[in-house]
Amino acid sequence: MQITVITEDRPSTNGQFHDEQGLALYFEWTGKPWLFDTGASDSILDNLKAAHIVPETLYGIVLSHAHNDHAGGLEALLGVNPQVRVWLSREAVGRRCFSLRGEQLCDISMNHTLLERYPDRFIFLEKSGYIEQGMFVLVAQDVPCSPNNQKVRLFTEREGKRVPDDFQHEISLILKDGTRKILLAGCAHRRIQNIVKSARILTGDWPDVIVGGCHLPDSMERVEQQAEELARFLMELPVPPLLFTGHCTGNRAASVLTQEMKERMVLMCCGMKREVSQEL
Repeated sequence: MQITVITEDRPSTNGQFHDEQGLALYFEWTGKPWLFDTGASDSILDNLKAAHIVPETLYGIVLSHAHNDHAGGLEALLGVNPQVRVWLSREAVGRRCFSLRGEQLCDISMNHTLLERYPDRFIFLEKSGYIEQGMFVLVAQDVPCSPNNQKVRLFTEREGKRVPDDFQHEISLILKDGTRKILLAGCAHRRIQNIVKSARILTGDWPDVIVGGCHLPDSMERVEQQAEELARFLMELPVPPLLFTGHCTGNRAASVLTQEMKERMVLMCCGMKREVSQEL
């Protein structure tokens, strides 16, 4: 199975893609073109074209959570593609999200007016299960959320108050490609370890490939220690998976993951295209 990194924080090697803080992954499934997340802006359209993908042909979009760096390109895509459908968690609907940057609380919510303007284009997910043949969605309610003892930087709004985000709006995607199981995670706010364990419980299989952010930014306290814990967990699985990561996986964590996982770790960049299920 081939995955193309359409949008990423790290620039492309050929300079033909717009890099930005965000994530968008393209893949084809049962002959249909899909996106997992849409990046942070309408530059998604230029990046798709740079990858020789026609935005108007997209069949489906899965949004991992309600942050604008994963859903910011959605408006542009809905504008040019009259039939594309969007899958997202019911918990994402109307959810306002905020990020503490320095001493300022910034709104990082997705554009919820799109749900009103395109009501027939959205499919809201309330439980884990298959949405297409071999395509399994894992909702947050089935994934434990371990406290990481970090200073809270991400918030949501509940009953008019700002509270730490519980990431009940986060979903992951598991693709069963023959005997291979590929896990797509947006930021893995509920921790990759927990997502992987839940995927095993609900689908009966450990993932062979993991693609997405690990939520280990450079600003995180003890980020090297947490990266070591993640690497140890993955390498001790019955068959250590191949990890393709980037976006919210910062350079400090990426260095540790590379050191600990060697060839099992690949750092993503804009425009990268890989046959992930053939590299095991």
